[in-house]
Amino acid sequence: DPLAMFVRRPVGQVAAQVNRSPTTRSDFRIQTPSGPGSVRGTRFSVLADALASVWSVQEGVVAVTPRRGRTVTVRAGQEVEVTTARGAGRVARLGRAGTPPGEISRAAARRRVMDVVARGLARCRSEVSGYVMHRIARGWRVNVRLTGGARGTATWRVTGTRVRASDPLAARVARRCARR
Repeated sequence: DPLAMFVRRPVGQVAAQVNRSPTTRSDFRIQTPSGPGSVRGTRFSVLADALASVWSVQEGVVAVTPRRGRTVTVRAGQEVEVTTARGAGRVARLGRAGTPPGEISRAAARRRVMDVVARGLARCRSEVSGYVMHRIARGWRVNVRLTGGARGTATWRVTGTRVRASDPLAARVARRCARR
């Protein structure tokens, strides 16, 4: 009998290593809003929000099936960005999927924003409940949903390596909820 594992991950990041078994046929799938991926004998990660996912493969092969378009095969050292609107983009080397030359990647922009947000969470007595990213000229707009003391949607703008608060809630979190 095949062993099956299904992970539904609407928002966030997952990293996994799925070892191939010589005695058991297995299927390991992750479902994101932009479509599922199936793996066997693979080390990979998935970064997902409500509008897009980036599938990165360090070892082995991942078959990604977007809600729109054909299944894409992603091999070791590659990644692909899949959006709910356009389906799968071109397979690229790690760290470059869906990223125009000279711009910051989706994963790097998310990491930079979450680093800033994380510094303010404890003092603000808040938690991140989700995020959505939108491509803008030369970067990203990142909307981070917060619950707790500082609650609502904080909007950040990432261009190049700079992260800037774009609304009062984001500015408050950046100040670690300190009063002016």
